[in-house]
Amino acid sequence: MKRPILTMLALALISSCIWLLPFSAAETRGADLETMVPESADAMIRLGSLSSLYDHLSVTETTFFGEPIEDLSEIKEELGFNPFSLAELEQNGIAVSKPLAIVINSLRWSETEEGPKPDFSIMIPVTDYQKAKDRFMGSLKAENSETQIQEKNGFTRFTIPGEEGGYIGKKGDYLLLANSPEEEGAGYMEAILNPEKKLSKNELYREIKGGLDADEDIFAYINIKKIAETQMAALKKLLARAEEEEEGVETQTNMNLESLKDARGMGFTLNLDSPDLMIRSLVKMVPGSKTLKMMENIQFDKSVVFGIRENPMLLLSLGIDPALYYQMMIDAMPPERQEEFDSELSAIKAQYGIDIKTDLIDNFGGSFNLGIYDGASINMMNYNTLISANLKDPARMNTVIEKFMAKLPPEQQSMIVKSTYEGVPTYTINVMGMMQVYIGIKGNNLILSVGQPMYQKALNADAGAGFIANIDDPKLKAVLTDKTSNIFYLNALELGKAVRNFWAMIQQMKQVPPPSQEVWAMADHFKYLLSTTTLKGADGVGLMTLKTDFSKPFLKGVLDVKEMLKKMEESGGAAADRPAQ
Repeated sequence: MKRPILTMLALALISSCIWLLPFSAAETRGADLETMVPESADAMIRLGSLSSLYDHLSVTETTFFGEPIEDLSEIKEELGFNPFSLAELEQNGIAVSKPLAIVINSLRWSETEEGPKPDFSIMIPVTDYQKAKDRFMGSLKAENSETQIQEKNGFTRFTIPGEEGGYIGKKGDYLLLANSPEEEGAGYMEAILNPEKKLSKNELYREIKGGLDADEDIFAYINIKKIAETQMAALKKLLARAEEEEEGVETQTNMNLESLKDARGMGFTLNLDSPDLMIRSLVKMVPGSKTLKMMENIQFDKSVVFGIRENPMLLLSLGIDPALYYQMMIDAMPPERQEEFDSELSAIKAQYGIDIKTDLIDNFGGSFNLGIYDGASINMMNYNTLISANLKDPARMNTVIEKFMAKLPPEQQSMIVKSTYEGVPTYTINVMGMMQVYIGIKGNNLILSVGQPMYQKALNADAGAGFIANIDDPKLKAVLTDKTSNIFYLNALELGKAVRNFWAMIQQMKQVPPPSQEVWAMADHFKYLLSTTTLKGADGVGLMTLKTDFSKPFLKGVLDVKEMLKKMEESGGAAADRPAQ
């Protein structure tokens, strides 16, 4: 069955690579694009040239990222040319060295559909608009002779029987291809081609662009405030229907929707020229909003998890006001769930003498940390896991723990031993004979550890002599020691060591052969995944990095690894040279 021409064109030229497209155009050309987009656009993704795209993704006339292009003959027959050939694109009026963009004019959620229905337009650079348009319209007619074409007010309207229709128009040196929305109105295309106000004048867009390097490989802008204001009612009804099928998600859903209203907009950039995959993001929050207040004025305390000498496999450090989060959760509950929750809290207070809100939640300072260390020694009996949380009043927390332990049923108390380690009162909980969990308070930190060795290391933690001293990468060291950032860090080397320990069990469960040494060598090209978020005023500034040892652009390095793994598979796992550096 042949695919619709509109979908095929978008797929062949843009959509299949939307998140992987490098942007190398000069700022003046990027500025031209933003002056053509309506100010009211919900989102814009500004992408790079097709020639740059094809280079990074190793596109040839017959292959895409090292794989044969499926249905290539059908694609060429439908379009009348090969869209994977830069020469043929140029022959048909497409400018392969200029940037292009995808604009979401309106993002709508239907209460009866699962996903969003965008009204979008694609801005394709051209050297010869008429030639590109004629090729496209000719392809439409060849696909379906009943396609109706209407010229009107400087643009073309086409309707395909049984398929979505659309528009084609000229905007500067661009061919503008737009879909046909359900409720388009008389001025739909006119407003896109000739907007009264342009995105370049939009204050939110200018703030986001100014806070990011807009000349990176991909630059995206999303007007969250507009989407939330226009689609909130439909989103709530849509999600309410989903909640009927999955119990217990309504509160979290309401919290997410409320948080959506606390954001004005966001943007991100993606750099693919680097050997590392790097995504920078910026979220503009509403000043004074609940979500912003929940993240403000947090005093991070990472001293325990950063004071362990062994290298971490996983680190997570989160700063959030637990009292404000708790209140947001309460406010988001439906009335009947609030009543149930109040009854549960009253029962806990009656049984244990503990007020969850005042005795527990209000006592946390807002810095929560998780560390898993030394992948080589992780196994079914040893998890090397550590959790710490800073406290406002350690003595009060100790009283709460003692109250709780004393009121447990006898059979549960028999599983708990109270002792002293390094002068710290400690509770040891036996969990089904599989593990022991240690809980204690040292200084202003509540410490929870799986296993006695890790607990003692936590009690003797010294941030000045911790694993940071083992890190040679100055940039990584600087990011990890930043005391104002939320952090997610995954060390691929330590993860690989842990996976090796569990591979025999995985092999038995999945009936798969063990990886060869060459496969492990391929995995070693990836060093770590690091994601950080820092609050600066009312802005959430983020950076995600996938670190590699490639000496070429990220995607080309990935393709090398992919090709070598493919060769090894074809040769039955025989040794192969490592990919070129």
